[in-house]
Amino acid sequence: MSGPVFLLSSERSGSNLIRVMMDSHPQFCAPHSPHLAKVFIPLLPNYGPLTDTPALTQLAKDMVHVVDIQLRGWPHLPTPEQVVENCDEPSFPGLVRSLYGLAARHDNKSRLFIKDNGNMQHAPDLVVLFPDAHFVYLVRDARDMALSWKKSPGHPGGVKDAARMWSAEQAYALHFLSMAPDPARITVVHYEDLITDAEPQLRRICAAIGEEFDDSMLEFHKGREAKTSADAAIGWKNLTKPVMTGNQGKFLNELSVREQKAIERIAGGQMLQLGYTPNHVTELGAQQTGTLRKLSNAARAAVPQLLRGPAGIRELKKRAKRLAGMREIMVRAGRNNPQWHRAGQDDDTNA
Repeated sequence: MSGPVFLLSSERSGSNLIRVMMDSHPQFCAPHSPHLAKVFIPLLPNYGPLTDTPALTQLAKDMVHVVDIQLRGWPHLPTPEQVVENCDEPSFPGLVRSLYGLAARHDNKSRLFIKDNGNMQHAPDLVVLFPDAHFVYLVRDARDMALSWKKSPGHPGGVKDAARMWSAEQAYALHFLSMAPDPARITVVHYEDLITDAEPQLRRICAAIGEEFDDSMLEFHKGREAKTSADAAIGWKNLTKPVMTGNQGKFLNELSVREQKAIERIAGGQMLQLGYTPNHVTELGAQQTGTLRKLSNAARAAVPQLLRGPAGIRELKKRAKRLAGMREIMVRAGRNNPQWHRAGQDDDTNA
C-alpha cells in the first residue's frame, strides 16, 4: 500500500467535502475522521514501550473505541485484536495503517486519505512518523469560515472564536510549509478554487499523489459516504448536494461590518499570506471591541435553538458520549487535555 494522504484543514473549511470526494475515488478510503493524531500523539509516552504487547493492545483498544464513539462510526469497524494482528510494526503509525488499512481492504481500496482536526498541529510529527505520506493543505477565507462556524449547531461561540482558531491553525500550517523537508509532498488547495473548478483541482491532487483522476469524484454526493455522513449531523447535510459553486463571499452580506473587522484584526496577517485581502482593517492585531463579545454571546445563546427537535437531540447525545469517552482515555492515560472541553470538534463540509 502506498503512503497515506493527510488532510491539513481547519474546521468549517470544506474538509468533509474533500474527504467524500476522495472517498468516491476507486482507490481511496476516506472514512469519517476519529481525530487520532489529535487525541493520541500527545498521549503516546504514557502508554509505555509499544514493543510490549499489553501496551500495544491497550493503545489499539483505545483507538478503536475513539472511532466507535464518533458522531458517525465506521460501517465495518475492526476489533482491537484484528488491528494488532494486522499491524506491520509495533508503533502508533503501524496501528494507524492497520486500522485504516482494514477499512480500505473491506471496500477493496488501496490508498488512505486521513482527515483529522489535529493534523495541522501535528504535521511535523506526522511527517516523521509517516515518511512516505503526502499532505493536502485545504484553506478557506477566514471570514467565510467564521460565518459557517457561527451558523453551525455544533460550534458554540461566534466569529471571534472561529477567527482565533483559524489564525492559529494557519500559523501552524504556514510554519510546516516553511520547514517541510520535501515541498513536493504538500499540495495546497484553496476552498474557493475547489468549489468553482472542482475537476482541475482534483486532477491536480491526484497527479501529486500518484493516482489517476476518476469522474466518480465529481459524483461524491450520490455515494454512501456522503449519505451516511449527512445523516449523522445537521451541519453536514450539504454533503448530499453537488458542489455549491457559489458558496463563497457570503460573509459580505451575512456578517456585519463589525464582525468582518473583528475577524480581520485577528486573522489578517495569515489572510494576507494566503491570498485573502482584508477589506476593513489595515492595522492588524488590534484588540477586539466589546461589541464583538456581545455578538459572540448572542451566537452562543442561539445554539440550543439550532439543535431543537429529535435530530438535534440525537446529535447532542452523540457529542456528549464522544467527549466523555475521550476524556476517560485521557485521564486514564495520565493527561487531562482541556482542549476537549469545547463542545464542537468536527467541521463541515460543503456548507
